[in-house]
Amino acid sequence: MLALCLLAFLPLQDPPPPPPDQFIVGRNKRKVSGVLLRSTEDTLWIGKGTRVMELDAEKVRERSGPRVVYPQYISRLYEDYSKGANAERSLALVDWCRENGLTRDLRFHYLRALVDDPDNEVAHQALGHRRLRGRWRGKVGNGRSISWQELQEYHMDVATPWEIDTFHFHVRGAGRLIEVLNACADLEHLYRAYFQTFQESVGFYELQKPIEVLIYPDADSFPEQANTLDAYWDPSGRQLYTYFRDGKASLLRREGTIAILHATVREHARDEPDLPGWIEEGIAAYMEACMEGPPGSSSFNPDRVNFELFEAHVYHENPDSLTRVLNYSPGDFSASSNQMLKYGQSYTLAHFLLHGGDEKQLEGFSRFLISCYDRKGSMSHFKNAMEIRDLDPLEEAWTTYAQTRLGEGS
Repeated sequence: MLALCLLAFLPLQDPPPPPPDQFIVGRNKRKVSGVLLRSTEDTLWIGKGTRVMELDAEKVRERSGPRVVYPQYISRLYEDYSKGANAERSLALVDWCRENGLTRDLRFHYLRALVDDPDNEVAHQALGHRRLRGRWRGKVGNGRSISWQELQEYHMDVATPWEIDTFHFHVRGAGRLIEVLNACADLEHLYRAYFQTFQESVGFYELQKPIEVLIYPDADSFPEQANTLDAYWDPSGRQLYTYFRDGKASLLRREGTIAILHATVREHARDEPDLPGWIEEGIAAYMEACMEGPPGSSSFNPDRVNFELFEAHVYHENPDSLTRVLNYSPGDFSASSNQMLKYGQSYTLAHFLLHGGDEKQLEGFSRFLISCYDRKGSMSHFKNAMEIRDLDPLEEAWTTYAQTRLGEGS
């Protein structure tokens, strides 16, 4: 547990937040400045302090700013990481980020440039390193100066991790630089995919506060948990914990989804989340299954299915009833008994509600997600959202879907 204390209480060095977005509205070209919280074809929601104003999208003549260009940023980020490290491309992305106000991400890409070109002068100087006797050197916590090679080894220690900021995350990772950078990129890809999947139907806003992520160098340094998980989200400390295994952050996409879910609920409800366990784990397993690609260059594919979790549900001799699943608490997943069954049924239920019914069913599930964001996630709220009184027909349809979908994939 000493490693946990060392890593969890290192002082944070937050960069300045991204600047406000800018909008030109109407014939008189009125200027509006604020945070783009959400947008549809018809409406833009702009945050100004604690207030939210709505703009008619048709009347917005121009729009610019970091949140406006964020979808373009994710495309550029994917291109950079899918093609492999290239210093010139990373530095070009630095310039693009600076021009468009993505100020949190500059160090992220300077470090990426050094993966390809460890002697890159532009990147080293931007990071505050100095050349001495032909070698680049950087300062560490006690003020001493060490070489770039030593600096990389220094940040592999759990007590002195890399600290890297991205648009929506503050990552402290102890490990090889390329692995930490890949995790940073994957988190932003996941964030974009989650918002593309659920924001329009649920209506939550762009996050204002970065999510804290702590990545340990290996399993031996990772704090043991009673549920034996390789990663977990700590709702009380509002931090995601994981470790590097086989070159990638373990369960990052699953637990990252829970982190994003909790953070968006908290900012939406302005209160601590009170989510049913099956929603947390079902949505997390769904997003994890849909994210494909190697570390750093993941993309969202809604056709990807985790058939192992379907098997955990369908092949179990005594699966839980729908009533029981709807009443899962987050703590139920910490119990050692039937753990895989709980994950399996939560996942197949979420998958069924998203893909296994008609438009009316999908709209009902969207209403329930909205209710969950308002901290109303009980079984009665589920029935009201789905506009049903009797769960039996829905349970039968869910079971049939799980069996059929597994048969198609086997």
